[in-house]
Amino acid sequence: IGGGGGAIFYDGVLGSAQLVIRNTQFLQNHSADGVQGTYVGGRGGAGGALLLSRVSATLDNCLFAGNWTGNGGNAVVYSSAADGGGGGAVASTFGSLTVIGCEFNGNYTGHGGNGTTSGPGGLGGALYSSGALTIDQTTFIGNVAGAPGGGSYGSHGGPGALYAFANQPATIVDCRFENNVGGTGWTGNAFTPGIPGRGGAGAILATGN
Repeated sequence: IGGGGGAIFYDGVLGSAQLVIRNTQFLQNHSADGVQGTYVGGRGGAGGALLLSRVSATLDNCLFAGNWTGNGGNAVVYSSAADGGGGGAVASTFGSLTVIGCEFNGNYTGHGGNGTTSGPGGLGGALYSSGALTIDQTTFIGNVAGAPGGGSYGSHGGPGALYAFANQPATIVDCRFENNVGGTGWTGNAFTPGIPGRGGAGAILATGN
């Protein structure tokens, strides 16, 4: 797996950590690409600017512009390529995230790798969250999700702005989503059709995964 958190990787190992980032700009940071593998490629690093794990985090009046995540690694021999990294600007896993008065402009996730099964594009051109999520008075403009790689078996792109888990509480209030673009699907070369790029108007996808 490529290294995540181009600017900051914060892991609250004990599970009770709290983090507040206020009045801060994150510009053109990026996570690392996944490595090529013989049978399975390495996943692109998550969180182009911030990778937050096992922490209750608050982002207040911050700007995230031009950040991106790494591409998934290729699989050389008849196997599965890897995903592009999720969360072009911010990835939050196994914790909670509150975003207040922030801007996410022109961030993007990495493309999937090439293999017999193509690697999916990175989820959430701006933001990826697998825990409780609250977003208030925040704009998402011109964020883009990566496309899947090539392969005999197709795969999917991700949502352009935001990916969240549907089995976690989420509140979005007084926000603006404009000109975000979801990743296109890969149809596959031989056997199975691809899954079209997901995310409804290129903005938001919530799943139960």
